[in-house]
Amino acid sequence: MTNPSSRAVTAWHLAFLLLCIWLGVVLFVLLRQASGLLTERGFTLNPWEPIRFITLYFWLPWFLLAPIVAWLAKRLPIRPERWLWPICANVLAFLAISVVHALGIAYCYYYFGDMNAAMSTYEPWQHSGHFLFGDNMFLFEVITYAVLAANLNMGNFHQILRQQELDAARLRETLTELKLQTLRMQINPHFLFNSLNAITVLVQKNDTGRAVEAINRIASFFRRTLEGTNDQWVPLERELEMATEYLAISKVRYGDRLNVIENCDPDVKRVPVPAMLLQPLIENAVIHGIAEKRGSCALAVRCRRDADRLIIEIADDGAGCAMRDDPQFREGVGLTNVRLRLQQLYGDQHAFVIESQPGSGTRVSITVPIEHARVPQAVAV
Repeated sequence: MTNPSSRAVTAWHLAFLLLCIWLGVVLFVLLRQASGLLTERGFTLNPWEPIRFITLYFWLPWFLLAPIVAWLAKRLPIRPERWLWPICANVLAFLAISVVHALGIAYCYYYFGDMNAAMSTYEPWQHSGHFLFGDNMFLFEVITYAVLAANLNMGNFHQILRQQELDAARLRETLTELKLQTLRMQINPHFLFNSLNAITVLVQKNDTGRAVEAINRIASFFRRTLEGTNDQWVPLERELEMATEYLAISKVRYGDRLNVIENCDPDVKRVPVPAMLLQPLIENAVIHGIAEKRGSCALAVRCRRDADRLIIEIADDGAGCAMRDDPQFREGVGLTNVRLRLQQLYGDQHAFVIESQPGSGTRVSITVPIEHARVPQAVAV
């Protein structure tokens, strides 16, 4: 069903176009009068009669004909993938409109116009040829139809482009949501398996207190993971809380080997960031950095503001790796997912840097614009 407001907009749009065409015709008549005045001797300046004649016979009927052009542009829009048949239909419609218009003017002129005796000897329909080709009506019809059809189809092109942009945006958002879901499914079973192994060890050692603490931590972590499952943006504070829960569970497993350092400026805690941004990075630091190196290791999470940009750093002094100099190095699902999501959400306005040296640890740095982030919805805690 057609929206009444849409019809009203189209009617006003057509009226505006016809007004512009009328102004153009008036300007054409005035220029012809000026040309005659400058080039012809004894020229009588009378622009009002041709303006009245054109307005009455040529221009006003187009208020009845223009909706036909609009209907055709809507039913058969000219598209890049389908243009031949719509153009042919417009040509046929133009010829039919021109003939009907010329016949209508001819009969009105014959019965109601001020004709001289010589002109009254012709049949009414015979005047149509005179108007079409003798009074430049055909040229006027071509210009009017072309302006209306071109403008209406340009509007169609704009709508098509806008719809394609919306479809692409929805597709990107859907892909981002799927990547987020994939990331959650990749993290949770892996993390749960390792955590249950750690609890099993504690139970075997009869360390009931720490085992209960680890179970409570796991329950809290998964509750936070499942909260707002479809939220693409969350406050940085929530990401840090999830990181704290995860590191607390990791400390149950690794004990005094894992030293956690958290340093976050208070003024950036409410900055929206992509959900599940820190989790895969911290898990990589624990599993591939802390776990693979003997002795005590430190893991630092730092967040600060630099002008209008948020900088997040996750650094450890664990095992490290040779990065791209090592042919065996390959980013896992977590790192790849984070990199792709940052690219989709921030484009070229972000930086994602990984630095690592064997035996010296790894540092991951993320820099994103603060003003670019969207404000997330309220999140239940």
